[in-house]
Amino acid sequence: MFSFMPRTLRLSSTLAASPEALWVHATSAAGINYELRPFLRMTLPRGLEGFDARDVQLGTPLFRSMILLFGFLPIDAQHVTLVEFVPGRRFVERHASRACARGVTSARSPRPRAGPRRSPIS
Repeated sequence: MFSFMPRTLRLSSTLAASPEALWVHATSAAGINYELRPFLRMTLPRGLEGFDARDVQLGTPLFRSMILLFGFLPIDAQHVTLVEFVPGRRFVERHASRACARGVTSARSPRPRAGPRRSPIS
């Protein structure tokens, strides 16, 4: 039998944008799909494109999303749950799926940095 150890992958980038602009990008459906392309796309239920995460009950599944390889071939279905949300500062979401039994947790937190219009996001 295989035994899989939990893995942590941490990425951080410094971008030529303000933390506010990074927040808008990181929390929008268009921004998420931009980061996944060209190989993947994540669907969102109709009417949820502009939802306000401040109105969400943390820890409750928000929606089911299809993960599409090359933007059209379904390879996974994920249930997305917001587990932490601090407007403009940080969010943590959990993705439960058939493909990854333990699920995936992703967090985003844009931070201001000294320098003109450059901010790290992780």
